[in-house]
Amino acid sequence: MHTTERSIRFLFRVAGMALAAAWILALPSARAALAATEVRFATIAPQTFPYYAGMAKFKEVIEKKHPGKFSVKLFHSGQMGDERKIEESILQGSVHIGIGAGAFAGFAPIMDIVELPFLIKNQAHMEAIATGPIGKRLAGIVAQQSGFLVLTWFSTGDSTIQTTKVPVRKPEDLKGIKIRTMPNKAMEAALKAMDANPTPLSYLQVYTGLKQGVIEGSTVDWMSIKTQKFYESLKYATNPDNAYLAEPRPVIISKKWFGSLPADVKKAIQDSLLEAAAYQRKFFLDEQTKAMEEMKKKGMVVTDIDVNAFLGKMKPVWESYAKTLDESGKSGSAAQELVKEIIASRPK
Repeated sequence: MHTTERSIRFLFRVAGMALAAAWILALPSARAALAATEVRFATIAPQTFPYYAGMAKFKEVIEKKHPGKFSVKLFHSGQMGDERKIEESILQGSVHIGIGAGAFAGFAPIMDIVELPFLIKNQAHMEAIATGPIGKRLAGIVAQQSGFLVLTWFSTGDSTIQTTKVPVRKPEDLKGIKIRTMPNKAMEAALKAMDANPTPLSYLQVYTGLKQGVIEGSTVDWMSIKTQKFYESLKYATNPDNAYLAEPRPVIISKKWFGSLPADVKKAIQDSLLEAAAYQRKFFLDEQTKAMEEMKKKGMVVTDIDVNAFLGKMKPVWESYAKTLDESGKSGSAAQELVKEIIASRPK
């Protein structure tokens, strides 16, 4: 009899503990503690573009090193909207990580500085900026100007000048040519200084724009020429050893969302992004080299430019734009100082 009573009491205790556990797990705070942290990482670029390789590496690294603690969802090809929409979604919390490009300067005006043509020489120069004090300083200014944090930097390759009509060796070769540009005042000013006709056009419209003659040239990277089949229209390109653009692209995250995370989650995200970014920058450079050789085999002609002639046209643009940015009250004296630092760091 006593044995039976003890068994019944034991069963009641077990049932009670099970009910208590079920009740605790029903609480939102308990569910959140057990659930994996979802991280949504978005880009307008297609899966074939090296941004995605870096995103995939981030997912691989963080989920492997922290099993069950993170669920990374990757969105490519504009699945979450255009660049501006993605950046707005990061601030709103429906996307967590993105890659800032030309339109990002609308949130952090200082980013226009690294978009100044010919200021950053090439990928080697960009790598030194991304991993050194200039990159840290730039990230700090972005945080002051916006609701974003820059956790690391991706490569966007070496953008060169391409045309459908003429080889480009000196600025005068661009006179009157309709060159596609992002809606970016710094880039438009630079192209005007070379007597080109800057024509703002979405990246997604470049292929059609080239085919229809809306634009007669572009300033994209070699991977875009290959993967987006721009080579079907483009015939000439300048050598990436002296790039039109070689800017680091900020991997951005919302201050608000990142600040709400526990310290160990923040560290896992930051460490994994740093590892992924180092991989992505090298991957992009390797792929760029291969893409350029493939395009040459398809008939594209690569020309060396008169570097001093281009720098002579660009330096007044750099200085004027940086001064205007500072005088607008958007950056203190940071823009002019940053231009000087980048010029001083240029490889010979």
